[in-house]
Amino acid sequence: MFGFLKAKVASFFNYFSSKIAGFFASSRAVDDIYFNELEDVLIGADVGSAKSKEFVDQLRLEAQAGATSAQLKDSLQRLMRANLEKFPVAETAPKIVLVVGINGAGKTSFIGKYAKCLMGQGKRVLIVAADTFRAAAVDQLAEWATRSGAEFFDGQGRQDPAAVVFDGCKKFVKENFDHVIIDTAGRVQSKEHLMRELEKVHKVIAKAAPDHAAATWIVIDGTLGQNSLEQAMLFNDAAVLSGIVLTKLDSSARGGIVFAICDALKIPVVYMSHGESINDILLFSPDSYVRGIFDA
Repeated sequence: MFGFLKAKVASFFNYFSSKIAGFFASSRAVDDIYFNELEDVLIGADVGSAKSKEFVDQLRLEAQAGATSAQLKDSLQRLMRANLEKFPVAETAPKIVLVVGINGAGKTSFIGKYAKCLMGQGKRVLIVAADTFRAAAVDQLAEWATRSGAEFFDGQGRQDPAAVVFDGCKKFVKENFDHVIIDTAGRVQSKEHLMRELEKVHKVIAKAAPDHAAATWIVIDGTLGQNSLEQAMLFNDAAVLSGIVLTKLDSSARGGIVFAICDALKIPVVYMSHGESINDILLFSPDSYVRGIFDA
């Protein structure tokens, strides 16, 4: 849909890029201190301790075989790229997308932007407002639906999220929409409550639209670091996730959490969303993401 626009996303990598550039630009011996410092850089960029150690251990093996610091830099890029490419994005957009994530992560704006992407391909898109717990959620989503040009369904004031989803999916099938995007509540009262609610939603989707499998994408705030991984694991326990959307990847985001989340959940990043413009959305590219870290 969209290319990875380097000029727009260069600021995402300020922390990671500056640390990586500084590390590999300095002349130093490739010894234990070298690898310990590199591991600290990766952990500091939210790559996570386990994944950072995995990267560094592989580089140690290559150094023992005679690799130079410049060659290790290239190898680190290769390892990072391979880590993200293990989980490819489906070639065709799913017909039904259930969007989950905590309040404030950027779910509402992402849904509007993603709808606009699909509308730009000539698709008919329905947005379903199933976050019935938060007073302003429906109004905010309605505004983004208007901006995107997608049709909007809010269940006419019904408070049961599953009932809204059921009626919305019936409308999707009956009126032959190409895609339906479903918002969900970000409030997590407890793990058990979350699991019950999302399980119920999945059941009604299967009942209302039995010919279409629903993809579940989690929206992750890129500025939250390791807390994002904890959130993703919680939601994955409640509803098997199939994709990650990264938001708020501005100059305060460290960028490395992508590797930890993908590795933990074994699913791909599908989109990056940033800013308030309806067009501020990027189809995720592992190659461009890694090059952005090293070249920004």
